[in-house]
Amino acid sequence: MIITLKDGSKKEYSEAKSVIDIAYDISEGLARAACAGEVNGEVVDLRTVLDSDCELNILTAKDEKEFCNCNVIHEDVVNYVRERMLEQMQFEKLSMFFKAISDETRIKILYSLSRSKMCVCGLAALLGMTASAISHQLRVLRQAELVRSEKQGKVVYYMLSDNHVNTVFSNALEHIME
Repeated sequence: MIITLKDGSKKEYSEAKSVIDIAYDISEGLARAACAGEVNGEVVDLRTVLDSDCELNILTAKDEKEFCNCNVIHEDVVNYVRERMLEQMQFEKLSMFFKAISDETRIKILYSLSRSKMCVCGLAALLGMTASAISHQLRVLRQAELVRSEKQGKVVYYMLSDNHVNTVFSNALEHIME
């Protein structure tokens, strides 16, 4: 990989060179003064930062629409959105919702429960897991208010908490099937 900086200087890296080594070179000043350059002939924005894992995030500029190069803040738009911002508690709940559905096993459980109410043993048999593992995942889903339980005799059945969960799940499924 060859990085050509804005000032015209070039730095070559073998394909096997780690991203951490490239990030170290850039953080040590190689690209400190550069705002943009080329990587293998492709224009990139080098105004990137190293995250906590020292991974270098290079943003490609294939489509100029990806970057707002203006110096004008669109105050009317900012104010419009600011007036409609959610409360902090709502952001926290929304975050918890997405965290809860970010696990493949929990997605499988939600999918199963979108088809029928089921007990822990039924879910465990269906997904090839232990009842304990299923119970742990159901606890996370209950805390996020995505599933609820209903006791019938000695059996506890789990189901989606309400139609909103089914709608969100169905919309996401429809989105990925397009």
